Amino acid sequence: MGGLTSIDRTVDKAELYIFVNPELLGKGIGTKATKQLCQYGFSELGLKKIYLYTDKENVAAQKVYEKVGFRLEGTLRNEILTRTGRITDRLYYGLLKHELIE
Repeated sequence: MGGLTSIDRTVDKAELYIFVNPELLGKGIGTKATKQLCQYGFSELGLKKIYLYTDKENVAAQKVYEKVGFRLEGTLRNEILTRTGRITDRLYYGLLKHELIE
């Protein structure tokens, strides 16, 4: 499941979100879905930037995003509470149209 939300037409950007069934992780589904959502956002919606947030501990997701072309733009320190009750950082990634890796 995934999509583009918080579409801001003043600067033509949107937030990407994606969830992959944990039983299907490691099969390339997340990479393929992320690329397709970004391609749609840039070509059909005319976006100039797609951004996302991910937990600092979610290294697998970070690798997917970076493989697609997203760049780490910043760290929000002590931003969210984990499932285990620990406060952790949240990472902010951005992707411009020309950075998308096909």
